Amino acid sequence: MKIKLTSILFTLLLAMNVFAGTLTYSPDDKSYSITFPISWLIFEQDNGKITYAVAPEKSGDPFRETVYIEKEYVGNNTNIEHYLFKALKNIKNKYPSFVKEGEKNVIIDNIYAKEIKYSVDDNGVKLKAKVIIVFTRGNALKFYFLSDQQDSKNFKNIFDEIQKSIRLR
Repeated sequence: MKIKLTSILFTLLLAMNVFAGTLTYSPDDKSYSITFPISWLIFEQDNGKITYAVAPEKSGDPFRETVYIEKEYVGNNTNIEHYLFKALKNIKNKYPSFVKEGEKNVIIDNIYAKEIKYSVDDNGVKLKAKVIIVFTRGNALKFYFLSDQQDSKNFKNIFDEIQKSIRLR
């Protein structure tokens, strides 16, 4: 019982300290904002159409956990189910080892979105991942959360907090 209570307390402290210092990113068009722990590095490409944030390096760990965000203008008449099918097809083409582990509906800043959990092998590293696709103002926003299989449990709380921080405009 004492070990279980200590474990719960440690998890709560970790979750509270994950965002002790934060860094909020928003592209120039302000279509969304997202908050990361202050120790993460954020990179932007193609005028904010692609953004990724990476966790700090850890000694002996070749993979840096990543949140990858892709924004694509799709207009207002695109069906999320059809778009999701195409997005998954692209992932499968890039990673033949793709295994879908689950799909559910989620709410991102009061907007309906789709979440797909999957795993892939990327150059010998087994990755656990999820992609969240949300439509807003004619854009499809894809939020990818990538972690190596060994560290996926350690990053679950961090990824959950990052996901909760997403604000759409």
